[in-house]
Amino acid sequence: MNRLMRLAYASFLLFAVTALVLPLRARAAETPALRVDVAGQPTKYMSVYFALGRAPLIGTEGKQTLLSEIKAKIRVQLSGTAVLIPPQQVTKRGVFAAYNYLVLVFHDQERFVWLNADDSLPGNESPNGTPQARKVLVLDALDINTLPVDQQGQKRIQIDAF
Repeated sequence: MNRLMRLAYASFLLFAVTALVLPLRARAAETPALRVDVAGQPTKYMSVYFALGRAPLIGTEGKQTLLSEIKAKIRVQLSGTAVLIPPQQVTKRGVFAAYNYLVLVFHDQERFVWLNADDSLPGNESPNGTPQARKVLVLDALDINTLPVDQQGQKRIQIDAF
């Protein structure tokens, strides 16, 4: 009986460790395809960030989301009124979301860098560029999930006035 109990206990430990470790390994997740409709052509460039972050703190007057890690960044030169952003592969760890913010930044300089309110750079963001933007649109996970979808399966975002 003692040997049977040890075998059962060893099997339980193996199962418990496997159940805890498997969800922690990195997996790929795909961002949605986006169509961004821009009224006119207010700027030269748009940078799209899929990022992990948190809501603004009281000290930042609620003006800027604090991004902790950039999962994907796409810079697009604007030449028309619609921009298509294809799906991106991003790393997902465990049961947590691969990203919880979608940030659209409209800027005139070729290189833009996201700078948090506390002057820190998010993980995976290059310090080369300028933090000057003409317009910033931040969508959280709930906003992303409720975006309308067009006939091609792309989530649509309408940018009106600057």
